[in-house]
Formats: sequence, C-alpha cells, structure tokens
Amino acid sequence: MSNKDFRPNRRPAGTPAGGQFAPTNRPDAEHVELVDDDVFMSPAGGGGATGDVLTRRRNPDGSVGGLVASTAVVDDTAWVAYGARVLDGAHVLDSGKVLDQAVVRGQAIVCDHAIVCDRAEVSGYAEVSGYAMVCDDSVVGELSVVTGSATVFDEARLRGVVRVAGEAVVSGRTVLDGERVLAGCEVA
Repeated sequence: MSNKDFRPNRRPAGTPAGGQFAPTNRPDAEHVELVDDDVFMSPAGGGGATGDVLTRRRNPDGSVGGLVASTAVVDDTAWVAYGARVLDGAHVLDSGKVLDQAVVRGQAIVCDHAIVCDRAEVSGYAEVSGYAMVCDDSVVGELSVVTGSATVFDEARLRGVVRVAGEAVVSGRTVLDGERVLAGCEVA
C-alpha cells in the first residue's frame, strides 16, 4: 500500500485497528472477511461506487475469492472467483457463482445455482436465477431477468424489462430491449 492509502484516525494506539497510521478503510460488514489485508478503496471510475471499500473474500472451499464491495451482499455458500467483482449493492445468494472476470453491480442479484462467468456483466436491477448462465461478453441490465435453464452468451445484450426463461438461448450480437418475454426458444 502506498502512503496515500493511510489516513490518521482518532482511535488510540493499542486498540484494534488503532493508532495514527492505521488504515481507516477496513470494512466491518459481517459478510466480508479480510484475506492477507487485501483491502481496496474504489477510486472514481474504478468499477464501483466512488469510495466503496473492496475486499477479497474466502469462498466456501476456503480459497481466496474476488473483490466484494462493503455495500454488496455475498452469502457464505456463494462463490466469487479471484478475478470477479461484486460491486455497489449487488447480491450473490444461495449457490450463485460469479466466475472468471465477471462483474455483478448495481442492485443486481445472482441467486439459486445461477452462474455469471467469463467477462459477462449483470447490472442495474437485473436478476440471474435458477440454473441460468450468463457468459462470454454478455451484458444483462436494467430490469432484465434470466431464469430457469436459460443461457445468454457471446455478445448478447438484454436491456429494459426482458425475461429470458425456461431453456431459452440468447447469443451472438443480439440486443433485446423494451418489454419482451422469451421462453424455450433460441435467438441468435
């Protein structure tokens, strides 16, 4: 850490995290565990809300996981891979997985057994649930829902109020926006 990462605090020396040069950007949220003092402050344009505290967490198997904002919620049973990020007020619940360099941000939810992987992004108030997968360079945003065994991959974009359910597949450079419902079909 550089000197600029340390700011004086008012806690007396000898107390937990006390002393003049103790870092003041440590999270106290119960869902975040410090691993090797990997604590980061999200800079402007750094992928989370400015000033968010980002920490690495441990996955259910004890391995070092990805960066999680202090304002995000990640269940103890959920998985965030080392290169992945969960930012802002996003939730990864149940056995949800955020893998590779995937990002979940905003108020988005990944839950049940859903997987977000590769360089995919889930943002806004979007939800990925059930056994759904969002992968490659796909973006699921706004109020979109991907559920059931649905798959969104390649460079597909979901915006607006789009619901992809059942065994539906959205791929290629498809852009779905507005109010749409897809169930059990393939769109490429």
